[in-house]
Amino acid sequence: MLIFGLGNPGGKYGGTRHNIGFCVIDEIADLLKASEPMYCCESEIRMVRMGDGRRAALVKPLTYMNLSGSAVSACMAKWQVGGDKCLIIVDDFNIALGKIRFRKDGTHGGHNGLKSIEASVGRDIPRLRVGIGPLPKNISIIDFVLGRFEEQEQSEVREVVKKCAEAVSFSFQNDFDTVMNRYN
Repeated sequence: MLIFGLGNPGGKYGGTRHNIGFCVIDEIADLLKASEPMYCCESEIRMVRMGDGRRAALVKPLTYMNLSGSAVSACMAKWQVGGDKCLIIVDDFNIALGKIRFRKDGTHGGHNGLKSIEASVGRDIPRLRVGIGPLPKNISIIDFVLGRFEEQEQSEVREVVKKCAEAVSFSFQNDFDTVMNRYN
C-alpha cells in the first residue's frame, strides 16, 4: 500500500495549510514507528508495518504540489501497484477545519495536486480530504492555502492530524466502505 501525503517541500512551506498532507504522513510515521526516510521516485518515503504484517510506504512527494503526479506515478510503477492500493491525503478548503472525508475516487475539484495526479495516473485513487476551510472572503485561494494556520486554529489542526493518522491506520485493517462509514 502507498500512502501519499501532498504538500510542498522546504521550510518556507512548513506549517502551511497546503502541507497538511505532509503533517498527516509525519503523524502516521510517529504512530506506527516508521523506518528512517529514504529518497527515491522524487519522494521522501518511510516504511511501516500494517496490522496484518504487510508493509506500507508513507510517501511525501518532493515535486511541489502542482507536479505531484510525477512522484505518484513513479512510486506506483516502482512498487507495481494500481490506484486501489494507494491513498492520497490532500487539503480541501471546501471542508471545514477539523472535518475529514474519505472518497473511493473522484475529480480534482480544482486542487492542483490532484489535477497533476489525475493527468499522470487517472482519478481512480482513493483519497482522504482534510478540511482546512472555510476560505475567507477577500483572500485569494493561493494566499489562503499557502498561509499558515492561525494560533487559535493550532489545537484543532493537531486534533485533525491525529484523527487522520488513526483513520489511515484503521484503514490498514478494514475495507474502505467500513472506513468511510466510520470517519465520514
